[in-house]
Amino acid sequence: MAKILSITPALPGWYSVFKDGDGEFVLPVALWALVEDDEDPSLRWPTSFSVSEGDGSSTFTVTDDEDRSFIGHRYVDPMAAPK
Repeated sequence: MAKILSITPALPGWYSVFKDGDGEFVLPVALWALVEDDEDPSLRWPTSFSVSEGDGSSTFTVTDDEDRSFIGHRYVDPMAAPK
């Protein structure tokens, strides 16, 4: 189990990447968090919380890296022109 030590809002352009049977999909990162292992406080790592579009019921109780389909993060410059 992990406890959250700090959170900060994510800047635009950061996405969590997930993989399912149809391929990859991304969700915008809402918050970054620094978490610490309850059993070994020397273990700390950054993670994220994302929300699906239209998912107003999220309570940010599960970090993205706890989802089995999570594969990483991606940054897309929000000011870059679409290709």
